[in-house]
Amino acid sequence: MAFADVEDYLSRMKPSERDVTQDERDYIGVLLSDASAKLAGLLASAGVEVDETDETQTANIKRVVCNMVREFLDSESRDGVTSMSQNIGNTSASVQWSAGVTNFFISESDKLALGIKKRASGRTLYPDTSTGSFGVITDV
Repeated sequence: MAFADVEDYLSRMKPSERDVTQDERDYIGVLLSDASAKLAGLLASAGVEVDETDETQTANIKRVVCNMVREFLDSESRDGVTSMSQNIGNTSASVQWSAGVTNFFISESDKLALGIKKRASGRTLYPDTSTGSFGVITDV
Protein backbone atom coordinates (compact mmCIF):
# COMPACT_ATOMS: atom_id res chain seq x y z
CA MET A 1 0.00 0.00 0.00
CA ALA A 2 1.38 3.38 -1.00
CA PHE A 3 1.45 6.24 1.50
CA ALA A 4 0.59 8.71 -1.29
CA ASP A 5 -1.23 8.49 -4.60
CA VAL A 6 -0.61 10.11 -7.97
CA GLU A 7 -2.96 13.00 -7.17
CA ASP A 8 -1.02 13.73 -3.95
CA TYR A 9 2.17 13.85 -6.01
CA LEU A 10 0.75 15.99 -8.82
CA SER A 11 -0.79 18.48 -6.38
CA ARG A 12 2.74 19.27 -5.14
CA MET A 13 3.98 20.11 -8.65
CA LYS A 14 3.84 23.43 -10.45
CA PRO A 15 0.55 23.79 -12.34
CA SER A 16 2.47 23.81 -15.63
CA GLU A 17 3.93 20.37 -14.79
CA ARG A 18 0.66 18.65 -13.82
CA ASP A 19 -0.41 17.66 -17.34
CA VAL A 20 0.97 14.12 -17.56
CA THR A 21 0.09 11.18 -19.79
CA GLN A 22 -1.50 7.99 -18.47
CA ASP A 23 1.83 6.19 -18.91
CA GLU A 24 3.54 8.85 -16.76
CA ARG A 25 0.76 8.55 -14.14
CA ASP A 26 1.27 4.78 -14.06
CA TYR A 27 5.04 5.22 -13.68
CA ILE A 28 4.59 7.76 -10.86
CA GLY A 29 2.21 5.34 -9.15
CA VAL A 30 4.79 2.55 -9.26
CA LEU A 31 7.48 4.88 -7.88
CA LEU A 32 5.16 6.04 -5.07
CA SER A 33 4.57 2.41 -4.15
CA ASP A 34 8.32 1.66 -4.21
CA ALA A 35 9.16 4.76 -2.14
CA SER A 36 6.41 3.87 0.34
CA ALA A 37 7.82 0.37 0.76
CA LYS A 38 11.29 1.77 1.43
CA LEU A 39 9.92 4.29 3.92
CA ALA A 40 7.79 1.65 5.67
CA GLY A 41 10.93 -0.44 6.15
CA LEU A 42 12.89 2.51 7.53
CA LEU A 43 10.09 3.42 9.92
CA ALA A 44 9.80 -0.16 11.13
CA SER A 45 13.55 -0.54 11.66
CA ALA A 46 13.59 2.74 13.59
CA GLY A 47 10.73 1.53 15.79
CA VAL A 48 8.33 4.21 14.51
CA GLU A 49 4.75 2.98 14.33
CA VAL A 50 2.51 4.47 11.67
CA ASP A 51 -0.65 5.86 13.26
CA GLU A 52 -3.21 6.64 10.57
CA THR A 53 -5.18 8.74 13.08
CA ASP A 54 -2.19 11.07 13.60
CA GLU A 55 -2.84 13.77 10.98
CA THR A 56 0.59 15.36 11.37
CA GLN A 57 2.44 12.08 10.92
CA THR A 58 0.23 11.13 7.96
CA ALA A 59 0.85 14.50 6.26
CA ASN A 60 4.61 14.21 6.83
CA ILE A 61 4.74 10.66 5.48
CA LYS A 62 2.78 11.68 2.38
CA ARG A 63 5.04 14.70 1.82
CA VAL A 64 8.23 12.68 2.28
CA VAL A 65 7.14 9.94 -0.13
CA CYS A 66 6.28 12.58 -2.75
CA ASN A 67 9.68 14.23 -2.16
CA MET A 68 11.43 10.88 -2.59
CA VAL A 69 9.75 10.32 -5.95
CA ARG A 70 10.38 13.91 -7.08
CA GLU A 71 14.08 13.60 -6.28
CA PHE A 72 14.23 10.25 -8.08
CA LEU A 73 12.57 11.69 -11.20
CA ASP A 74 14.74 14.82 -11.10
CA SER A 75 17.88 12.70 -10.91
CA GLU A 76 16.67 10.61 -13.85
CA SER A 77 16.34 13.71 -15.99
CA ARG A 78 19.95 14.72 -15.28
CA ASP A 79 21.22 11.55 -16.99
CA GLY A 80 23.89 10.97 -14.36
CA VAL A 81 25.39 14.47 -14.51
CA THR A 82 26.32 15.52 -10.98
CA SER A 83 28.05 18.78 -11.78
CA MET A 84 28.94 20.90 -14.77
CA SER A 85 31.00 24.05 -15.20
CA GLN A 86 31.81 26.28 -18.15
CA ASN A 87 34.24 29.13 -18.71
CA ILE A 88 34.33 31.42 -21.70
CA GLY A 89 37.74 33.15 -21.45
CA ASN A 90 40.34 30.69 -22.83
CA THR A 91 37.53 28.11 -23.10
CA SER A 92 37.08 25.43 -20.49
CA ALA A 93 34.37 22.87 -19.76
CA SER A 94 33.95 20.22 -17.10
CA VAL A 95 31.28 17.61 -16.48
CA GLN A 96 31.15 15.01 -13.70
CA TRP A 97 29.07 11.89 -14.15
CA SER A 98 27.78 9.35 -11.69
CA ALA A 99 26.04 6.05 -11.96
CA GLY A 100 22.30 6.40 -12.43
CA VAL A 101 20.17 6.81 -9.35
CA THR A 102 18.59 3.52 -8.38
CA ASN A 103 17.58 4.43 -4.87
CA PHE A 104 15.26 6.86 -3.13
CA PHE A 105 16.79 9.69 -1.12
CA ILE A 106 15.39 10.89 2.22
CA SER A 107 16.84 14.08 3.69
CA GLU A 108 17.95 14.26 7.30
CA SER A 109 15.27 16.86 8.05
CA ASP A 110 12.60 14.54 6.60
CA LYS A 111 13.92 11.68 8.73
CA LEU A 112 13.71 13.85 11.83
CA ALA A 113 10.16 14.94 10.94
CA LEU A 114 9.18 11.27 10.86
CA GLY A 115 10.95 10.37 14.10
CA ILE A 116 13.78 8.44 12.44
CA LYS A 117 16.84 9.27 14.49
CA LYS A 118 20.46 8.53 13.73
CA ARG A 119 21.67 5.42 15.48
CA ALA A 120 24.57 5.66 17.86
CA SER A 121 27.81 4.13 16.68
CA GLY A 122 27.71 1.66 19.56
CA ARG A 123 30.66 3.03 21.50
CA THR A 124 31.41 6.34 23.10
CA LEU A 125 34.87 7.29 24.31
CA TYR A 126 35.17 9.46 27.38
CA PRO A 127 38.28 10.75 29.15
CA ASP A 128 39.01 9.04 32.47
CA THR A 129 40.76 11.76 34.47
CA SER A 130 41.81 9.38 37.24
CA THR A 131 43.95 7.25 34.91
CA GLY A 132 44.66 9.68 32.08
CA SER A 133 43.25 7.24 29.53
CA PHE A 134 39.93 6.78 27.78
CA GLY A 135 37.05 4.61 28.93
CA VAL A 136 34.39 3.13 26.69
CA ILE A 137 30.64 3.22 27.20
CA THR A 138 28.76 0.71 25.10
CA ASP A 139 25.47 2.23 23.96
CA VAL A 140 22.42 0.04 24.18
